[in-house]
Amino acid sequence: MNSNEKAINEAFDTFMSQSHYTSQQNSEKTEANPDAPMEKSQQVQSNQSVSQRKVNATQRNATQCNATPEIRKVYSHHSFAEFCKQNAPVKSFIKGYIYEGALEMMYGEPACGKSFIALDMACSIACDEIHDWHGRFLRHGQVIYLAGEGAAGLRKRCAGWVAEHNVNPENVQLEIFDEVFSLDDDDSDYSIDNTIANIKNAYDKPVLIVIDTLHCFMKGDENKAVDAKSYLDACRKLIREFGSAVLTIHHVGVNQDAKNRARGSSSFRGAMDIELQVTKSESIVTLRQTKNKDSAPEKDLIFNLKGVDVPDWFDDEGLPESTCYIELCDSNLISQNEAKQNETKRKLPPSEQTAIRTFKEAVKRKGIRLKDTQTGHEFVAIELEDWRKVAYELSTKDNQSTKRGEFNKGREGLCEKNILLKRTREGYEYYCLDITADGHADDTLKIAVALAIHEHEIAQASVPKPDAQITLPIPDTQPSQTAEPQS
Repeated sequence: MNSNEKAINEAFDTFMSQSHYTSQQNSEKTEANPDAPMEKSQQVQSNQSVSQRKVNATQRNATQCNATPEIRKVYSHHSFAEFCKQNAPVKSFIKGYIYEGALEMMYGEPACGKSFIALDMACSIACDEIHDWHGRFLRHGQVIYLAGEGAAGLRKRCAGWVAEHNVNPENVQLEIFDEVFSLDDDDSDYSIDNTIANIKNAYDKPVLIVIDTLHCFMKGDENKAVDAKSYLDACRKLIREFGSAVLTIHHVGVNQDAKNRARGSSSFRGAMDIELQVTKSESIVTLRQTKNKDSAPEKDLIFNLKGVDVPDWFDDEGLPESTCYIELCDSNLISQNEAKQNETKRKLPPSEQTAIRTFKEAVKRKGIRLKDTQTGHEFVAIELEDWRKVAYELSTKDNQSTKRGEFNKGREGLCEKNILLKRTREGYEYYCLDITADGHADDTLKIAVALAIHEHEIAQASVPKPDAQITLPIPDTQPSQTAEPQS
């Protein structure tokens, strides 16, 4: 140590000893006379003490802020390299369609065959006498079916499925709940925890839970994302508890632009691992995979909805009861169906397809069935203003001008193609469709009309049938006189 450093250390020691002595004196004076005024040096030291305490407090707060917070629950997390390693392969119960732990939805219009397909899936998984699902790999396990819609009809469908597949119902591990409750309800009697307890009381490890339909088992508003989340959280809780797939059956929207998607909040589609669309044309039912989160969508499956008598089931008149089941179509029928769909799309632009749809609805409401006595051809007819009313009502356009343009374009296009015939009488326009087998519209275009004028559909809609036959497809009754709405 050099002389300068030694002198500095000695001076620092002397200062510290004097400061300590002064501090003791001030402390003794303060205890003897607390009200006595502080000396200047004492005030300085006191101010320094306050400042130091503030500094110490700030340092303590900083230390606390930088400290690692207490972990109450450890979340699952992995390094990237670890995450890239394959876990055990996900179990498939129907290859390409039903997977372990998957959140899935099947949607379609009413009476399109959704429940027939869902029930066929559920029964096939639950019955070890079935070896594949329409040619696809099948793994068996316990199944829960929450039947909210048509529980009475479901009994007959189950009996028909057993009869068609010739299996022992005792070998079908499927438990059906026919009481409606809300999965997103916090009520103690109908909470998701109580639902889980009820399922455990039936089966300890179901591999598939079918919810038929969302509307029956959801308390909230399906159009609100926050309510959709509550329902989806309940489904995820079922998945966490059982490791099962959860398949929700749902409907499409009412408007034409909503026919190709599930009704309600977009949160449903966003949450799904697999989404399935079901459509029906006559007896042909198409199952289309519109979303597969982890792989390419499967090719369409096309089924034929066939009738079957239910053994030992009779109605109140003693007649045999019947139901339907699905059968995979052969390749020839599938090719014919695809050809018809492609031909329809090629020949009819959107405006004419819309006109066909509104014509069908107008006929249901105010159409007339006619017959030409000279040719023997049968027709259905609708007056222009009655048709226009329905077309404007069902249109998705924003204003009267665009509705008018769409209606006129579609109507004129159908007349140019001879799908519809225009007739005028006493100042009124009528549009007629020849429904005779060898009528003016060729077969492909009749398919495009989607058999809108089937006899049974018109009869169901209570369309009047005039007794008198006429020589022209023009009705004798006077139509409603309604002026075209102004734009």
